[in-house]
Amino acid sequence: MTHYEILEVSETASQEVIKMAYKALLFKYHPDKYKGDGDVAHDLTQRINEAFSILSNPELRMRYDGELRYDRDNLYDEIDNTNYTNINSNYKVPLSSKLLRFRNPVIWVVVLLVLFTIFGGFDSSTPIEPQAETEQVPEFNEPQITAPLTGLIANYTNQEGLAPFEIKTSSIDVDYYIKMTNIGENIPMMTMFINGGETLNVDIPIGAYEVKYATGQTWYGEEYLFGPETQYTKLDNTFEFTEDESGTNGWTVDLLEQVDGNLDSIYIDPEDF
Repeated sequence: MTHYEILEVSETASQEVIKMAYKALLFKYHPDKYKGDGDVAHDLTQRINEAFSILSNPELRMRYDGELRYDRDNLYDEIDNTNYTNINSNYKVPLSSKLLRFRNPVIWVVVLLVLFTIFGGFDSSTPIEPQAETEQVPEFNEPQITAPLTGLIANYTNQEGLAPFEIKTSSIDVDYYIKMTNIGENIPMMTMFINGGETLNVDIPIGAYEVKYATGQTWYGEEYLFGPETQYTKLDNTFEFTEDESGTNGWTVDLLEQVDGNLDSIYIDPEDF
């Protein structure tokens, strides 16, 4: 399993995406949060930290990428064959076993031809079953679209926005697609877009919402978001926008990494977005 697979990111992921994945996985397998085997959580945390220490360092990452390319271009006499036991839908723990792999496939082709000649070929009475076709992953060829300006995209509530909502971003490497949904049903109430490094100020209809956001670098529209590289996150909080005699009450959210921050974020699957 590569460091990229451990952090659940692609090999072309930006530093910002790698940092976000690292934080999300540390949160997921934190001893106070993880409900499974504590030893497993400890092992996973060590692997996650090791992977991040390499991929977050440009020089070490370049050297590691070179080693990956070399490994893929050269066959070894003996390599690790990885069996997996599922911990959850997003992470797998390797169990070691061994598999012999031949250094020179040409030699084995010659050996097979010799054996074929010695034993007189295949028994024609034994039908050879065709191998099942490997499922092909469809290529992503959707056209890139100019990203929207920072602001509200749609309000599906048909209600007037009254309470203030401010969202601040820091990274200029990725943009943000924000979705506010009703509690527990994942029905979109409002959508908005924030260009990386900018701040969004918008008025929200009175009510309680969940806030989710998708991040990426290249925009393909609301159907495909940022394409295969899209990262999906949910803020672990219920956002209530209220109105009383003194006025309206809203929220300010900083999507920034902070040591003493009071708002957790959780990576989610695309279908949960």
